[in-house]
Amino acid sequence: MILTAGQLARFYRCGELYRMADVDRIPYPPGTSQIVSRVVRQAIQDDMRTKQVTGAIMATPEARANLEGITRTHLTGETFLTEQQASTGNRRIYETVLLSAQRCYLMWRAVVSNRLTPVSLNREFSLSVGAHEITGIVEMEDPNGIRATKVRTRRPEEGEASRDLSLAIQAMALSASHVIVDYLIEAKELLYVRQEFEVTPEASQAALDRVRAALEAIVLGCFVPAPAEAWWCRSCQLRPCCRYVP
Repeated sequence: MILTAGQLARFYRCGELYRMADVDRIPYPPGTSQIVSRVVRQAIQDDMRTKQVTGAIMATPEARANLEGITRTHLTGETFLTEQQASTGNRRIYETVLLSAQRCYLMWRAVVSNRLTPVSLNREFSLSVGAHEITGIVEMEDPNGIRATKVRTRRPEEGEASRDLSLAIQAMALSASHVIVDYLIEAKELLYVRQEFEVTPEASQAALDRVRAALEAIVLGCFVPAPAEAWWCRSCQLRPCCRYVP
């Protein structure tokens, strides 16, 4: 069996969501918040590629135009919209997504970009676990190890990055010992939070045990739903067709 690190993370968030989206293939398009995150990360990748070639990130006018183009491209695909969002019309949706993406991206350019010297960007990886394979992409490697960007609407909990299974899988696959996460938090006031941690042998073993447990459960067809009180359960777009929701 071959799984992506994203699918494995989805299984741990909610086994029933994994079953519906990845086994039964029920359409699961991204919502606007996910699109904002994807737009920002793609714009960052483009900036870093430019820096690799020229030694500097894009000029601001070029960067803004690039961000606008990325936003349009992502919104041409299928998007999950709430009834309220759908009622505002495509133009308003584009403007809202672009504004959120601009706020986070320009903050990243101002606070983070000058610190980075990327070694690789969007590097594909594969991790063998028994007869199975976990695949994915590492956003960025720098001389210190792995670096990831996460766009949020809430501040991360203390030590949250060190508990991220996807990051642990990436570190194992690349034999990286250090991980840095740049959290770009879009709330009423923008906030930047940096978390970093060393990947210990004990942490790697614990993450590997989690991966093995998940793979075993998937093979057995055991898909445990998320807790009913979890915020991601209450906001799940597949909630209307979930058998665990009354």
